[in-house]
Amino acid sequence: MSDEGKTVREREAERNKKTAEERFKLAERRDSTAKAEIEKERAATAAKTKKLRALRLAHEAKERAAAKSIGSAVSGALEPLKALRRPTDRKKRR
Repeated sequence: MSDEGKTVREREAERNKKTAEERFKLAERRDSTAKAEIEKERAATAAKTKKLRALRLAHEAKERAAAKSIGSAVSGALEPLKALRRPTDRKKRR
């Protein structure tokens, strides 16, 4: 564009418009960079949460299995004692 035949106001308006567009583009680039960084952080947090959840579930399963084996061992040890108990009739006690 030639500046010939344009008034001072027109040239100033064009310069202001160009400056505003440059600032807008710069702001858009900053925003997109920030959004990409936030998305990376979200993905990292999601992966960390998934890993920790899997570890917790595995630990809980291990604890349940241990409790079940201890429970069966205790109940197996109590079988001879249960045989020694006197049979009771609950109806007679009332």
